[in-house]
Parts: sequence; C-alpha cells; structure tokens
Amino acid sequence: MYPLVLGIHNILRWIVLVLGVIVLPQAYRGWLGKAPWTESARKIQVFFAASVDAQLLLGLLLYFGLSYIVRGAFLDFGAAMSNAGARFFALEHPASMLLALVFVHVGAARSKKAPDDAGKYRQVAIWFTLAFLIVLLGMPWSRPFLPHF
Repeated sequence: MYPLVLGIHNILRWIVLVLGVIVLPQAYRGWLGKAPWTESARKIQVFFAASVDAQLLLGLLLYFGLSYIVRGAFLDFGAAMSNAGARFFALEHPASMLLALVFVHVGAARSKKAPDDAGKYRQVAIWFTLAFLIVLLGMPWSRPFLPHF
C-alpha cells in the first residue's frame, strides 16, 4: 500500500505544480491588467486548491500510517532531528506543506470576499504565490520524477 500511495502522492505533486503555473500568471494578469473575474479563473483556483487538498490527504495517510521514514523518526525523534533526511520528512516537509495549504485557503476565501474583480485576482496572486513558493521549497526534489510501481 505504501508504494501505491507514495506514487500517487508523487504524481499529484506535478499536477499541483502545473496548476500553480497556470493559476499564478492568470491571477497577476487579472490583477495588474484589471481584467474581469471569469468563471475559468474561479475554476482554476478551485482545481489548484483541490489538488493541494488531495495532496494533504495523501500526505496525512503517509505521515500517520504508511511511511517507514516517519515511523522510524518517531521512535527516536531526537536522533531524527540530527538526520537531515529524517528531519525533512518528519518535520520540515509536512509543516511547510500544511502552511502552503493554509495560504491557499486564505487566498481562496479572501478572493471570494473581495469587493471587486481586481481585488479577487490580487488575493489569489498574493496568497497563492506564497503557497506556491512554500511548495517549491518544501518539495522533496531528490525523489524520482515519476514513481516506480
């Protein structure tokens, strides 16, 4: 079960990145170009947020049940903190991704409440940029491009 969930989690990270690369330029164009808020802008925002949510669910499944790395780290958390790889997967990766998820949802909520179209795009641009940067920084780039099932 671990390889399957990890493989799906791995593939989904690329979907998150692709959607981020789509949503961010659209948000900045809308904000700076004062474009009208469109249904496609709303949908891509929802797809980006949903992909981050799905990543969180898979990550929680890995973190609290399937990952032998995290399980080993919790057996001796002090030792794990001195090991860069164990520390990354036991603490840094989940904390950064949780923060990114919070930023995505703050941006989505604030965009819904913005009084005008430029404000909607501005909220998405700012909060999703912060989330996207955290995702980039917290992503395990040492993992294979695609999983080995």
